[in-house]
Amino acid sequence: EKYIFILFAHGRGIIDTKSLTTLRDYKSVLLSPDETGQRAMTHHEFNRAIVNGLSGEKFHLMLFFSCLTNMVEVGYELQDVTRYMIGSEDEIRMVNKPAGMFQIRGIKPEKLIGKLTSNLDAPALELGKVTIDSFISQYLADINVQNDDNTKITVKYQASLALVDCHMYDKLAKSIDILTKHLIEKIQNEISGKEVLISLHTAINESQKYPSFLNLEYLDLQDILENLSKYSEDVRIKELCQNSIDILENELIVYERHTDGSRSHGVSIFLPSFLVPENIYRSHMSMYRNSRFSRDTSWGELIDTYRAQMLEKYSEILIDEYEQAYVSSDTKKIGRLNQKLSWALRKDALIGKYISIKRYLKVLKKMDTAKRPKGFLRYLQDVLKIPGKHHQVSDDLLKTFEVQLRSRGELGN
Repeated sequence: EKYIFILFAHGRGIIDTKSLTTLRDYKSVLLSPDETGQRAMTHHEFNRAIVNGLSGEKFHLMLFFSCLTNMVEVGYELQDVTRYMIGSEDEIRMVNKPAGMFQIRGIKPEKLIGKLTSNLDAPALELGKVTIDSFISQYLADINVQNDDNTKITVKYQASLALVDCHMYDKLAKSIDILTKHLIEKIQNEISGKEVLISLHTAINESQKYPSFLNLEYLDLQDILENLSKYSEDVRIKELCQNSIDILENELIVYERHTDGSRSHGVSIFLPSFLVPENIYRSHMSMYRNSRFSRDTSWGELIDTYRAQMLEKYSEILIDEYEQAYVSSDTKKIGRLNQKLSWALRKDALIGKYISIKRYLKVLKKMDTAKRPKGFLRYLQDVLKIPGKHHQVSDDLLKTFEVQLRSRGELGN
């Protein structure tokens, strides 16, 4: 006998990324809104409910018609209750405009059921292929939709769906944990710390992202690993990334398809950018630490380490890039970096961290007067004038700003 579980409900991944506060009760996998009361089911409770209902049995396959469910953390939690899982690491976008047209229906469970009806012994790969192929085929062509004002437009949507072998999650978790511990050690090392930190940050920035808080938290796992290997100079990091990629490609991902333009590979992971605001970060990490994957690995510790080190060194990293851009006369990059530096140096000024501002001014002194960013200089000058921020260092910096601005004719004599 084979037991197959099919779920049709809303999904938000391993945590409730729409929450802006720390919740006592939350849905770490938001499988559906709780319309009957205020009590929400956590992922662990969902898992336990399935275990109790199975009475010692195990599903052969679980199909999730739910957004954002094909995450490492979700599959790792479900490995005790199912052998295989079909889900999307992205949103599942359905289109029904005007009502009744159903241009895109999303997952079609009847395709899986039909295959099983015709062959009760159909292997998981066949069940997965018929389900995934019928899903992706709906997103390959442009479709016509009608807006609320009755105008017609042509659109094309992104999609991803994968069949995974949940029995391989334990092996993947151990591989990721070895990489994680090595990254933490390297980031905290005085010599290698900045280089490894930059490579991880660049990998995060350039990897495929999925809906979460400002799309800054859920990323495609294989894309992260490939980018980290690409940008890291550490041979061991490259080796450990490849080990995890091999498990993903050859053992965990049984079948996967995605639309053109997406860098999806099948499963995502929680790895928030350090740019997530502190209150949101605390709220989401309090939920995330309850996940089984976080408890069994050092992934949560890596997230904390990455954030702490980036908050401390971000200005320094940007000024390094700024100086390199100046040397190579890359004016476009200088313009982009000025925008980032305005945020980073303002934060430094507000906490009295002036060393980065002093270094930035030294770089500016090398530049032609006409190329110095006057708007940004005025902005930093105003920040340093905030009441309560005055002491000798800030006063000295204000004098430097005045000299810089006067040299451009922005201040009178």
